[in-house]
Amino acid sequence: MRSKRGATLVEISLASAIFGLLLAATFYIFRCGSLAWSRSDVSLDLLQELRTVTVRWNNEFAETSPDTVLVSGATVSFASARNQQASFTSSAPMLRPLWQKFVLYYWDSSSQTLRRRELPLTSPNSTLKTLVDCDFGSGPQPLATYTSGGETLLKDVTNTNFVLNGRVCTVNIDTRRPTYGSLQGQTISLQASSRCGN
Repeated sequence: MRSKRGATLVEISLASAIFGLLLAATFYIFRCGSLAWSRSDVSLDLLQELRTVTVRWNNEFAETSPDTVLVSGATVSFASARNQQASFTSSAPMLRPLWQKFVLYYWDSSSQTLRRRELPLTSPNSTLKTLVDCDFGSGPQPLATYTSGGETLLKDVTNTNFVLNGRVCTVNIDTRRPTYGSLQGQTISLQASSRCGN
């Protein structure tokens, strides 16, 4: 006849240790997977936001005239013939753009944001120069005077630079967004170019 014998303390300890190792390995794999998922999710969101901003800038810049473009490092300004209803306006006889406002894209280093500001003209004009040549009530002002306010287009921007080469303007945008489990965060840079059309 066989005797009924239970598990010894050594066997229970060994089984508990193996179970603990399996549990720790499972937790580690899950943590690595969730960190990778979080990083890729942040990267995709950030890349989508960057592309949305650059497409908007590209579309607006393509409708301006090179005579109205002014670039100064992290700021670009140009005239727009789009009115309040977002319709492109032109003068009747020669179909020249009828400039309605100036548009500024600029990097606000203190808030780490890329911003866009509109400066409406008091009267539409078909022969416009740069923003610094216009008088908005207090005489011509330097470009830096207008780099406040406006709408925030993108957050977590570490650097922005606009470069004008003839009719082509290139923007470089560097971003860094914090991610779960990482001290450095996710960094993405994007470069886009647009050509003046008018």
